[in-house]
This record gives sequence, C-alpha cells and structure tokens, in this order.
Amino acid sequence: MKTYTLYVGRYQKLPEDIRYSFYDAEAKELLILTENDPPRDFIFVPDSHLSFLTKSEREWLFACKLKINAEFVKNNEKELTEYAEVFLDTLETALNELEPKKKGGCDGEKRKENELVCSVDTKI
Repeated sequence: MKTYTLYVGRYQKLPEDIRYSFYDAEAKELLILTENDPPRDFIFVPDSHLSFLTKSEREWLFACKLKINAEFVKNNEKELTEYAEVFLDTLETALNELEPKKKGGCDGEKRKENELVCSVDTKI
C-alpha cells in the first residue's frame, strides 16, 4: 500500500499527479495529500499537528483516507479475501480447542443444568 503524506502550503497550481488537495480560503492555505514529493514551499504536517486542522479540513482528510482505502481494497480484493479466510479458519480452530468436550471432558463445576464452568488457557 502506498504511503500518503499531508503537506500544507500557499495556494498555487499543483502538478497533475497530486490527486488530493483542499484549499481553506479563511486560513489561505492549501492542504495536499500525496504519495509523491510535494511541490516546492510545501511543509510536512506531522500527526501531532492534525488537531490544529479545522473541521472542514479534518472532514476532507477523512474522506481522502476512505477513498484511498476503498481503492486499495478494490485493487487487492483477492489477496485480502485469502487473508480473511486464513484468519477465520485459524480463529475457528482456536475456538474449537477452547470449547469443552461434551461428554465429561471438563473438570468445571456445574452451575445450572447443562452449563459447565471451565477454566481454560486463552493464549493462542
């Protein structure tokens, strides 16, 4: 997956390879989210400064991240499906190992009819 970085600068014509940009007229600043090198005079915005973004800037950034992730999922659907299947198979196996055996396989105490309380090691 590509790594996108947020930069801030003054309004200017942007190169065509920058797909995500947002101009805040009040602040008179241009935000760009790009996987490429930024244009000259743009400054990196560290995560610690994201709290300084306006509400509309945060909404724009969130929408960009959603679109980027949706494109990634669409372009890698087969591989992600395989990962999910392996995860679910592994989880099912682990849960089956934790399930008490139906015919007296658990040394737990009986609380109610047909309910066993068992101590199990949950490390997987």
